[in-house]
Parts: sequence; C-alpha cells; structure tokens
Amino acid sequence: MSADNYTTCPKCFKHEKDKEKKDIEATNEAYGKISREKFLQLVESLNKRYTITRDDSLRENYEFYLSETGYFTVSYYSSCSKCDFEYSFHHTEQLEV
Repeated sequence: MSADNYTTCPKCFKHEKDKEKKDIEATNEAYGKISREKFLQLVESLNKRYTITRDDSLRENYEFYLSETGYFTVSYYSSCSKCDFEYSFHHTEQLEV
C-alpha cells in the first residue's frame, strides 16, 4: 500500500524548535563574554543549522468513503520514520438516507 502523503512530523519539528531555542539562549548568553567575531560566527552557525527544511518523515494514510448502505467512514493513520510518533483516527457514522 502506498502512502497518501508525506509531510513533516510535528514531534520532530517541536524537538528541533526546542533545540534551536536552547542554542539561541546559549548564544545570547555568550554576548559580551566573547569577541565580536566569535559571536558573529555563532550567530551565522545558528542561521545555517536551523534553516527550516521539510524532511517528509511523517507518512500519512487516509480514506474517506460512503458505503451503499449509508455509512460514512473516515480513517487516518500516520507514523514517523525518524521518531516514535504515531497517530490514528477512525470514525464511522450512519447517515440518514
């Protein structure tokens, strides 16, 4: 079965943003304590390291369908190839026909 979509994993994205925040705080902490050149090198390094890129590690599979007997079904499953994130959702309801 092929995937319906690949996208960025929200757990991996949050982890990267948290790492970026800590590195920015550490860089700001170094301001005035290191030479101007070294500080600018740190800032440049941060800019290169944390340029947001899509990694498409989250695989998504989903279905939406209506049966001939009037049942509407939504089914969704996703999992990340980099971390342990998974999510699934399934809902069926009988429509008035």
